[in-house]
Amino acid sequence: MPEQPLSRQAVYTATPQVKVDSQDAPKANQLLIGMEMTEAEGGMSAMELRFSNFASDAQGSADLAFEDDSLLAGRQ
Repeated sequence: MPEQPLSRQAVYTATPQVKVDSQDAPKANQLLIGMEMTEAEGGMSAMELRFSNFASDAQGSADLAFEDDSLLAGRQ
């Protein structure tokens, strides 16, 4: 059976949505810069998300986005 198109548009851009503990995570969505998923016959077996750790604030300066581990905890 052939695959069915998801859209009538010639080009379709999929945008992943990051949720943490089933809650929307706008900061994580904005700072997501890469994603790699490994899939096996039984389904997804691994996923790696890469984020920028620098975010601008309302005053135009930048600071570390995830340094306090309140949203994402760094790997130890």
